[in-house]
Amino acid sequence: LALTELGPTFIKLGQILSTRADLVGPAFAREFAGLQSDIPPDPPDVIRAVIAEELGQPVERLFAAFEDRPIGSASIGQVHRATLPDGQRVVVKVQHQGIEEKVTNDLDILMALAELAEQYDETLQVYQPRATLAEFRRNLLRELDFTRERRNLEEFARNFAGDRTIHIPKPFPELSARRVLT
Repeated sequence: LALTELGPTFIKLGQILSTRADLVGPAFAREFAGLQSDIPPDPPDVIRAVIAEELGQPVERLFAAFEDRPIGSASIGQVHRATLPDGQRVVVKVQHQGIEEKVTNDLDILMALAELAEQYDETLQVYQPRATLAEFRRNLLRELDFTRERRNLEEFARNFAGDRTIHIPKPFPELSARRVLT
């Protein structure tokens, strides 16, 4: 609950810690696992505004149908079912509004804390808090760019085109942008 209250950066940190029972212990790892998907969604009007801003048109023009109730919400964004004008069913991943600014501010605060920890606590120096946080920062900021995720999907689809045992979701570049991925 505390990490959820602190916001998306701390939620993402908790998600990572949920996979590191060796560092935080099994009880905390189980508790942090709830941060993988139990994040409150943004309201429909906010999500529709993000889509319109990113794609240049209102949701009603882009999709024949769009479900305001998300099928999932996580630290970076939420996912909605939609139908294209040609009847094809898709999902639309939409970044939470204002998340990039929140994440950047949080990361700056965390970096200052890591510097203090490394400077004043010799026992923490071995864990290299600044270097660890710098890597976390790089990865998290990359995750905020859905165009990178779209390109990765396209590359995976090319790489596994001949393998019938692997299904890669098909991105729609014309309905995708930095904060929206269809």
